[in-house]
Amino acid sequence: MFSEEEQKAILASAYAFAEHDLVLPPSITIQPNEMCSQQELMYYVYSAFSNMGKKRSDIVSFLCQVFKAYFPAGEASVSKKMPGLDKVKERREKENKSK
Repeated sequence: MFSEEEQKAILASAYAFAEHDLVLPPSITIQPNEMCSQQELMYYVYSAFSNMGKKRSDIVSFLCQVFKAYFPAGEASVSKKMPGLDKVKERREKENKSK
């Protein structure tokens, strides 16, 4: 998963995009690694954006622009792979129960 520092950096970028439509890269570099898959990144970012009321297409654009190393295949590929909001909510509930 993401370290606390990475989580804060990602949320800061997501907030700038959601509130001001600014695509700002995270303050630290988020490199692909074995502990953080494409799927984990999609869940995490989608969860944050859904709380801010952003549309799925906006989230896909954000992911592809800010996390290019994770999503080199582009927006069409990410759109197909990204989970639906129901899956994100279900996963969030499971994570909250396990805490």
